[in-house]
Amino acid sequence: MNLMLSWSKPQSKAVASALHDWLPSVLPGIEPWISTKDIDKGREWFQELQGTLASTKVCIICVTEENVRSPWIYYEVGAIATNGPDVLICPYLINIEPRFLSGSPLAQWQCTNATRDDTWELIKSLNANALPNKYDVQLLQREYETCWTQFEAKLGALPSATDVDETIEDPIDALAGLSLTPEATRLLLAAANDPHGIILYMRMMSGANILTNRINMITDQSARSAAKWKGALDLLLSADLIEPRGNKGESFAVTDKGFSVADAIRDEEAT
Repeated sequence: MNLMLSWSKPQSKAVASALHDWLPSVLPGIEPWISTKDIDKGREWFQELQGTLASTKVCIICVTEENVRSPWIYYEVGAIATNGPDVLICPYLINIEPRFLSGSPLAQWQCTNATRDDTWELIKSLNANALPNKYDVQLLQREYETCWTQFEAKLGALPSATDVDETIEDPIDALAGLSLTPEATRLLLAAANDPHGIILYMRMMSGANILTNRINMITDQSARSAAKWKGALDLLLSADLIEPRGNKGESFAVTDKGFSVADAIRDEEAT
C-alpha cells in the first residue's frame, strides 16, 4: 500500500471505490488501499484502520456535498497529518467548490477538482511523490488520456447527494455540541474501544502520558504534542463525552453520550 483512499458517506464511497479500481491502470505500481476492500474479513476494522493511518504518507480524500463537514474525514486527515512534513494529503472534490473547505482542516491542503485537467495534475503529483520509480510524463499522459473516459463514466453514474446546505452541520457535531479536534476524536474512539472505557492521564519526569485501550496516545513527548493531547482530553471533558473518576484528575471514563458519539463516528465509516 502506498496510497490511502479516504471516504465518508455513499457518494464519497463510490468515488473512492472507482479510484481504487482505476488508478492502477493509469499509474502502474500504485497500490491504493480502501477500508471496504483491503481489511480482511474477521479483522477488527478500527485497529486495522489505525495501523494504516499511522503508516500512510499519501492520501486522497474524496470530498462531496454529503461529507464536507464530516468529523470522520477530519479524524483521518488529522491522523495522517501527524506522520511528518512530507505527507501528501489530496482533497478530491466531487461536485463541490473549493470555497466549501473554508474553515475546515481540509482547507490547508492543495485540492483537486474531479475534472479531466485537474485530475491529470493529481496523477502527475502521485507519479512524482508516491512511486519509487517515476514514469515519463509524456508516456503517462497518453495512458491517462486513454483511461480517463472510463473513470469519467463512473463519476457520471454517482448516487445522488443531498443539498450541501442541509449537510454542512453534521449530526455528530450536533450530538457532541461542538466540533472535535482530530486528537479529541482519536482519543474518544480509542477510549470507547477500551474494555472499561477508561482514560488515564499521568504526568512523570519523562513527560505526560494519556493511556487508554493499552495505547499511549502521546507518542511524541514534545511540549506541543503534549499540549494538543491534554487539550483533547479537556475538550472531551467539557463536552460531557468523558467524566472524571476519583478526585485527582488522573482517571476518566467515557459517558453514555461519549459512547453514542463514538458509535456515530464509526457509523460514518460503515455508511
